[in-house]
Amino acid sequence: MGIRSFLLQGGEDHYYTDMIMCNLLRNLQKQFPDCALGLSIGERSRQSYHRLHQAGAQRYFLSFQTADPLHFSRLHPPTHSLSTKIACINDLKDLGFETDTGFLVGAPYEQAEYLVRDLTLLQELAPHSITLTPFLPEEGTPFYQQDRMALEEYLRLTAVLRILFPRANIVAPWSIRRIHAHGQILSVQSGANVLRMPMAPPAGPEDLSQDAQKKMLHTVEVMYRYLKNYGYYLTPGRGDSLLYPHRVEDPEPAALEEAKTEETENPETE
Repeated sequence: MGIRSFLLQGGEDHYYTDMIMCNLLRNLQKQFPDCALGLSIGERSRQSYHRLHQAGAQRYFLSFQTADPLHFSRLHPPTHSLSTKIACINDLKDLGFETDTGFLVGAPYEQAEYLVRDLTLLQELAPHSITLTPFLPEEGTPFYQQDRMALEEYLRLTAVLRILFPRANIVAPWSIRRIHAHGQILSVQSGANVLRMPMAPPAGPEDLSQDAQKKMLHTVEVMYRYLKNYGYYLTPGRGDSLLYPHRVEDPEPAALEEAKTEETENPETE
């Protein structure tokens, strides 16, 4: 499919020690040297982040969720700290990661003044990429009865981010599709420029069929057609942020189209 950017996301699972993650990253880097490998595995020590970076992780996503300490305390258990998240984000940037952060949109107890603080903190952190996370109530959580995020608020904030951060990558997460079937496309039209799509591993060897690949390919093709109608093009390269000092240039869309045409006219044989 030509995808060259991957984010391994697992939350704060202490099973994944530095040794396990570093071995995984080295193996992936060896097999896919032209791909950008990112992680989203929560808060860790600066030393841990350094090991992961040395092993091949080039990107890291860690949301601070809200910039208001009172709001943060109402959303998290007492063991969690906003200052710890901010320190982790600064460590990631200092260590050379392409750093991705952001905040929750439509969270319980949200107020307009909290969103202003969120945007102000983003400007202070100056990340390379930004991901807004839509609040979606999940069964079994304390906020299950809360209303989910309004799409209009999310799109307005995406547009504001594009004005404030004209050169940053802004991610349209897959979860926005739970609000609206075309949520990612609407996000792109509002200012996002990165599509994040899930690629769940198979449950077992018997599930290693082509069905999942076909479904993903179909989804990409549908989104490509929609976006092309509005003058956008999907580039399946690394997609490094323009703000990232170690960015690798991707081919222009025209060059990709020419390569596809050449492959079709002159197919390689093995």
